[in-house]
Amino acid sequence: MLQTERVQKKPIIDGKVDKNEWKSTLMAEDRASRYATLINGTKWGGILDVSVNHKIMWDEDNFYMLAMVKDNVHYTAQTDFSSMWQDDGIQFGILENKEETLDSASLAFTELCISANPSGDKIYRHSSASGKPVGLVENYELKIGRENGYTIYEMRIPWTELLSDNHKAKVGDEYAFSFLINDNDGDGRKGYMYYNDGIGKDKLPSLFGKLRLVN
Repeated sequence: MLQTERVQKKPIIDGKVDKNEWKSTLMAEDRASRYATLINGTKWGGILDVSVNHKIMWDEDNFYMLAMVKDNVHYTAQTDFSSMWQDDGIQFGILENKEETLDSASLAFTELCISANPSGDKIYRHSSASGKPVGLVENYELKIGRENGYTIYEMRIPWTELLSDNHKAKVGDEYAFSFLINDNDGDGRKGYMYYNDGIGKDKLPSLFGKLRLVN
């Protein structure tokens, strides 16, 4: 189970990582066993090919995410926002953790895609745990920057965009959670690096991990 800390000081969403700005558990994905290959004949080229350090924080109203992605080729070209998952970027899935229902293939969960689209930094909702419309999300802060071979994603999004309209987060809340980094070097989505599975290929919340909110 991943435990994530409450925000003590809200980060500045500017695509830059300032000292002591993100005080939360660091998650690192840089192993071949966490890379899913999608194109025959390709394989993970090591941490300089694609790898990620990421952090999550929270407050009552907002979900915060930082991802520092090492990527030898950063590629984004999709003009169809619903296809941004084919470019470099982030996908994550979340729903309130109700273990007795997670095995249901028809279980609704929220899945978002984040990318530095040619028309600007965008978040696209592919599905919703609470019936919100598929399409571009409008209520968020997001900045994606490039520095020294890293793509830096900083995001703040209200819980109400992820879950129900009256959702308020509190210490002890648990969520089912999945996260991945898509990898496209210009010749198609060749694979993805993941923290928990369940969204990269098949949509299976039973493969999600657990995210727990702590102080």
